[in-house]
Amino acid sequence: MLLFNATDHLLLQNFIDIEPNSRHITWARHIWKATKDQLIIEEDVALLQHRLISTTSIPTSDLLHKIINNINTNIHKLNNPSTDTTTTCTSSNTIETLITLKKDIIQQAIFIHQKKHEQIQTIIHTEQKKFLVENRYMESTSEYQKRVNEAIEQRRQHMIERANYAKQFLLSASFNLTDRPPSTNDS
Repeated sequence: MLLFNATDHLLLQNFIDIEPNSRHITWARHIWKATKDQLIIEEDVALLQHRLISTTSIPTSDLLHKIINNINTNIHKLNNPSTDTTTTCTSSNTIETLITLKKDIIQQAIFIHQKKHEQIQTIIHTEQKKFLVENRYMESTSEYQKRVNEAIEQRRQHMIERANYAKQFLLSASFNLTDRPPSTNDS
């Protein structure tokens, strides 16, 4: 991770060394912020998708994940044979209801995140087009504009690479990736 941080710092320094004007800095900030927001959503979607097949609870401060953890806890309590329940049928129906509820919550959250992801992708494309349109008639500085655009895009691509690495680490640290898919009796 240190190497990713150092590379990010180097890419940011390269951008500054080009001596971008205030408009370039504003565009870079918009693009990088939108990229960061997009990557956060992608990480959360990956966690949610994995939660569909995992029974593992993860430590979190996010309300959605706390709700899912609570549902998992209730399912485990009902699955525990030492738990005193009135009837097996009621317990089985409750478990199935909780499993369905958990899956519905996760799928709805994924849908909402995907819509937000699309909106952010539109923002990124709009900012990139804005940059190109604003600078297309500047023949005398076209090489300069190209360097600025490349510096912005290089850092954006590095942000994506770094986030993908962090996401894989988070998934492997949060879940036992060798978890078997849950049967209908667990979730």
